[in-house]
Amino acid sequence: MAKMTPKQIGEFLALPNIAHSISLRAGSTPHSVPVWHGFSDNRSYVFTPASSLKMRNIRNDPRISLSIANAAKPYSYVVASGVADIVHDGIKERFYLSHLATKALREEQNI
Repeated sequence: MAKMTPKQIGEFLALPNIAHSISLRAGSTPHSVPVWHGFSDNRSYVFTPASSLKMRNIRNDPRISLSIANAAKPYSYVVASGVADIVHDGIKERFYLSHLATKALREEQNI
């Protein structure tokens, strides 16, 4: 697969693909789970309950990786690694999650 340009990466991340979030458990073993994600202002956002294992992992060690692949073309993907910032902005989260779900449903129904 050819390397994507920054513009292609931004366009790819704007699609309603599911991401896999990889955090580290307390014993440093990886924990990988599918998550809703969003991409805005050159940042990735992941939404998860505060009580989830991935949040406990991030509070313990904020290093995280995301792997986002296109379900129809799984070898078309983006991987990003960095340090997580925990954001507690319920209104923004609800709006963004609603936007993601609407976008995913439209894509699924070809609207």
